[in-house]
Amino acid sequence: MKKSIQEIVEAEERGEDPAAVAGPPTRIRSQPAPEHAMTLYRRMPDGTREEIPQTPVGLLARSLMAARDKAGLTLEACAVQFGVSRQHLCDIEKGRRILTVARAWEWAKVLGEAPEHWAELALQDQIDREGLKGLRIKIEVA
Repeated sequence: MKKSIQEIVEAEERGEDPAAVAGPPTRIRSQPAPEHAMTLYRRMPDGTREEIPQTPVGLLARSLMAARDKAGLTLEACAVQFGVSRQHLCDIEKGRRILTVARAWEWAKVLGEAPEHWAELALQDQIDREGLKGLRIKIEVA
């Protein structure tokens, strides 16, 4: 029987093996945290879980995963709607690929999100990858 995220976290805090408590391997979805923050985890091949970093590069990936989960879409279904391969979308969610501004704008519409926000995230992701410290993007719709 699969356990809730909270039960897995509590078991891990007690020093128990989270993989044994969780049951069969599944991807752990987002769990709400205080003040509108989201902590997202991914299941590793060895059964452990790894937090997706809360860095600017991780922000775009975490936001995309959260929006996809909110829309109730699996990785495969979302990739089909976006017109990309499952692996391509997975690479973007893990921060291994860059999401262009144009694509971020279109994907936001598909997910029912604000396109300006997603364009801003995509631009900020590219700036942060270039190592331009202290530069922050803010988009306003004219």
